[in-house]
Amino acid sequence: MRDALAENPDLREQFLARFGDDHKSVEAYRERIEELFDQHTENYPVVTEAIDFSHFFELAEQYRERGRYRAAATVYRALFEGIDGNHVRIDAAYDHYAKALCSALDGYVDCVLAADPSDGKFEQYAGALEAQALSELRINEEQFRRALNALEERR
Repeated sequence: MRDALAENPDLREQFLARFGDDHKSVEAYRERIEELFDQHTENYPVVTEAIDFSHFFELAEQYRERGRYRAAATVYRALFEGIDGNHVRIDAAYDHYAKALCSALDGYVDCVLAADPSDGKFEQYAGALEAQALSELRINEEQFRRALNALEERR
């Protein structure tokens, strides 16, 4: 088992999400998402097919099942920031990316609320959504504002 985990980083990450206590930073997850976009644009400057983000959604779900809502929120945040930050490289499968973004936002809101953070932490979580809504890209501003409103209304 140790060899299999050493050779397969995705499997190791799934194992640690299920049985471990640590998780990666939002920056580390976002970097992996960026690598996926880079891989899909090696031969052409834009992404022309749907990137499979299921590993990240499964990872977040494993954290949720264990009640590790902050860790799950970290994965969801990396997803929505990574997808939004790469929107200029998306040239096809728009529905796929829109659905993935909305699923990540919904998961993030649910996990933040389930974690029941202190007021200061809540502001940090809400601030991540607000920063995306106010970013210069603004293509997904409406989705980020919707998520921010849902977060604040359901608190």
